[in-house]
Amino acid sequence: HAPDRYTFHDLLRAYAASLASAPDAADDPHAALTRLFDHYLATAAAAMDTLHPAGMPPRPSVPPTVLPVPDLSTPRAALEWLDAERATLVAISAHAAVHGWPHHAVSLSGVLYGYLQGGHPFEGVAVHGSARDAARQIDDRGAEAEALRGLGSAHWRMGRYAEAAGFFELALDLHQRSGSQTGQAYALNALGLIQWHLGNHTAAIQYQERALMLFRQADDRFGQGMVLANLGSGVAHLDLGHCPKAVGYIQDALALAREIGDREGEAYALSNLGVIEQRYGRATQAAGLYQDALAIFTELGHRSGQGLALASLGNAEIALNQPDQAAEHHRQALALFRAAGDRGEEPFALNGLGEAAQAAARPADAISHHSTALSLAVETGNREQQARAHAGLGRAHDALDQPARARDHFQRALDLYTSLGYPEAEQMRARLAKADPFPATAVR
Repeated sequence: HAPDRYTFHDLLRAYAASLASAPDAADDPHAALTRLFDHYLATAAAAMDTLHPAGMPPRPSVPPTVLPVPDLSTPRAALEWLDAERATLVAISAHAAVHGWPHHAVSLSGVLYGYLQGGHPFEGVAVHGSARDAARQIDDRGAEAEALRGLGSAHWRMGRYAEAAGFFELALDLHQRSGSQTGQAYALNALGLIQWHLGNHTAAIQYQERALMLFRQADDRFGQGMVLANLGSGVAHLDLGHCPKAVGYIQDALALAREIGDREGEAYALSNLGVIEQRYGRATQAAGLYQDALAIFTELGHRSGQGLALASLGNAEIALNQPDQAAEHHRQALALFRAAGDRGEEPFALNGLGEAAQAAARPADAISHHSTALSLAVETGNREQQARAHAGLGRAHDALDQPARARDHFQRALDLYTSLGYPEAEQMRARLAKADPFPATAVR
């Protein structure tokens, strides 16, 4: 039905399955399936070695297969193979965990982690869940901890922050008991990212500084770069006065990523530098950095990263008075987030669509987009995007000459930005002072 893809009629499929499991089958079915699973595991490892240099993030070593492996020496070929075989890889993982190949299920989870984390969280839940069950069968606590980290990453992508934190905490506990410094560091970094999304900045910084210390002790340069990029991005949002420190973090992360060939880390660092450029009012420079990041994310097939870069590019275009172009990029970002199951990032694009509509003098459309963003941000607990949605709703209602509604949303935005410690609180306070003869207050 497609090049190199074949389908069975249901009856033919059932007949083939019965032949394969017949007692007098010419070949041992277990040996045949082992060869099949070895082939898929080795080919998946080859694809990941092309997309993400070996060991970044750490992946299990996989013995070569005796069967021929397709040429996956280019990122495009590697990505096309992974995309085409994704459903098969999920099915193999589930079968292997239940029917006697637990080591294959564990290895597939580790090999595919970076690919699944880049925009396939539902498959990630299946693959990493199978690996967790398989690791428990063979009493491998380290493998169980890694599978739990994979489950945490998948739930984080879906905006299920409480569930994600639970998995990461379980992984952290197992790694602490085994004494794995890098394992602890990866779990701590992830817990820090969740706290950033929830607006708990002190906790986020503490988690990630602990992670950075452990990565340095273990001489894990990939981990160091990852945490430095995350720290820089988070610190940059707190205050313009923190930006020089944030720039230092991110430039160190960028240098590390380029030195070790971490293309995904390079893309995130470029995107984070764009955020800082935009906070300083240099939207043109920011747009260039977002475009560079987008090119890398596209090459890697990282749908969530592509969405992030496109939405950030849209924000820069709003600042450059290009609302129509911005709206198109935010629509593309939203489509990517939805295709990737990345529910936690949808409010980022929806708020961008609202701001683009407002810039194009379409306040009614802005209200629609910001309202949807607000609902999703409340659902996931993302206070930053809640504040952004309220600010956008305030501007839209103000444009529609609805001062009472505008004041209510400006006040809510002020309360949230104040609790987050973001400088946008001053902008909201100024809007309230202009719109209301009574002084603005803020919940502290």
